[in-house]
Order: sequence, then structure tokens, then C-alpha cells
Amino acid sequence: MSFVSLFFVIANIATFLSILLFPYWVKKISNYFLAIITVLGIISLAALAFFEQTALILMFFTISTVVYALIWINMDLFLESFSNNADTGKIRTIFLTFLNTG
Repeated sequence: MSFVSLFFVIANIATFLSILLFPYWVKKISNYFLAIITVLGIISLAALAFFEQTALILMFFTISTVVYALIWINMDLFLESFSNNADTGKIRTIFLTFLNTG
């Protein structure tokens, strides 16, 4: 398959555009409802194992890349909503430290 780099370019452009639109969707729907996108990420990742057609692989790869980027933003919004304003920076630092360590 010689289109691997093209897959990453398309997925990253879609991720960039999704990140730009994410605040709109948070205001329109809610952060809690958008947390359901994790299910879409799991389904698309599992679908990658079953399909061999290039178009389907590109679609599911792009969906999983976008979803997993948006999950981190979603988790950050949850952290912000559940923490005190005085402790938000410290909690985010600890959260990001554990993520990077993992």
C-alpha cells in the first residue's frame, strides 16, 4: 500500500478541522453527549481489522484519528468542569504528566 503517508495527511487535516469545530459542537450539544464519540472511535478501530478496501480503511482510519484527538480535549473539559478554579492548573498538570508518562 503506497498511500500510507496520504492517509496520515488526510487524517490530520480532518483532525485539525474537527478541533476547530469542536467548541461549536460543545456549545450546541454538550460535552457530556460528545463523550459518546469514544464509542465511535472503538467501532472505527475495530472496523480497521476487518476491511481490506482502501476507501473504507481511509474512512475508518480518519475517524479513529479524529475521535482520539477529540477525546483528549473532551477529557480536559471534564477536568475543568469538575475542579475548583484555584486547583485547575495543578490538576491539569498532574493529568498531563500521567498521560505523557503512559
